[in-house]
Amino acid sequence: MKLRPYNHFVCSCADGEHGDGTPNIVMASCLSLAFLATSPGTSMSTNEEIIRELYAVAEGASLNLERFVALFAEDGYFLDMSSGQKWTGAEVRQPLEGLASTFPDFHRELLKVYSAADGVIIVELRLQGTHAGDFPIPGGVLRATGKRFDVPCCDVFVMEGGKVKAFHCYNMRSVWLEQLGAGKG
Repeated sequence: MKLRPYNHFVCSCADGEHGDGTPNIVMASCLSLAFLATSPGTSMSTNEEIIRELYAVAEGASLNLERFVALFAEDGYFLDMSSGQKWTGAEVRQPLEGLASTFPDFHRELLKVYSAADGVIIVELRLQGTHAGDFPIPGGVLRATGKRFDVPCCDVFVMEGGKVKAFHCYNMRSVWLEQLGAGKG
């Protein structure tokens, strides 16, 4: 196995922001993936197609939890890096169930999808929606505010045998909570 640098995660914004004043901190988290292993025979386009399907079935308007779970390996997991919560196997449906009741119009705007070696897919995206239900936060529950949110995020997937083996979500929870009126989180 040979290591090579992977330099796709350079912010294209001269000031390190996305033009809306939001710092590019999420992408800095992804910079830890500076070196990825290369191996022959990785089906990058198929893995990317699977991840695009995963996002499609996770949309608030067309949520399909059974299909979402089916796209994961039996021991595959979903790790929310901002909260430290981890769901494995069929449990991966739980965060989507919670988001659907709190943000029924939840949408993920995919900005960039990078297919890397060894089944790694990295997605730069924005989480968007309207706060229409109770949202558990550190120290309690934030009651519905009706406010819209638009939060930067970076998701890192590891694919194995056409299934999601690992899903690490790096969302900017502090920005999310501030946009919903809960201040810094």
